[in-house]
Amino acid sequence: MLAVLGSSPNAARMFHEPLTPAFCLPKSFAVASAARIPQEAYEWGAWPHPAQSELEIACGRLKEAEVRSAEQNARVLQLERALEEQTALTAERTEWALQLERDLEERTAWALELNRELEEQTALTRQRTDWAQQLDRELEEQTALALERTGWALQLNQEIEDRIARELQCSEELERLSWARALDRRFHGPLSSGFRMAGYVREKGRWKRRSSARAEENRSNYLANCNSRAVA
Repeated sequence: MLAVLGSSPNAARMFHEPLTPAFCLPKSFAVASAARIPQEAYEWGAWPHPAQSELEIACGRLKEAEVRSAEQNARVLQLERALEEQTALTAERTEWALQLERDLEERTAWALELNRELEEQTALTRQRTDWAQQLDRELEEQTALALERTGWALQLNQEIEDRIARELQCSEELERLSWARALDRRFHGPLSSGFRMAGYVREKGRWKRRSSARAEENRSNYLANCNSRAVA
């Protein structure tokens, strides 16, 4: 409460409703005055109050206001510190959440990359399996071809043995034809060369026919393999 004191008791009192002098009295005076029943609605002789007591009351109230202000300031500072701590904690948790989101994105990208690599490895494995199967088929074909060539070589060996037997038979017949030895000594070389050339030409013709047949068969197998690869 603020009041303006004057030195003249007869000066006119000035106040604003409802702040009457009775309303602005301290609680002790208000309790004390509540015990007695006033004769009139306004206590004309209750003013002026002692300046010392009013000053003590005003100083006490100012002190209480300062204490309350200091408490409120301390409370405000405490709330500001708590707000700063909560803001820092919120920022830290937000950064942690963002870091978790980045880690999740990185792990998702890593998982997708692993999935792509797995698909590539699976495709490569299938390709290598097909290649291995193709090699197996080619090995089987080469084995069959080797067996065929082995049979052909055995056949050639048999033909050579037959030829040797025929030559031995021819030699025996020539031995029996002793009367023709003189002629044989004279014409043996050209006749032998002629027979050898004829046999060579005959064998070469057979070899060419067999080579042509094998080449045609290999060409057919190669075309079939190419078609199967194109379809795969």
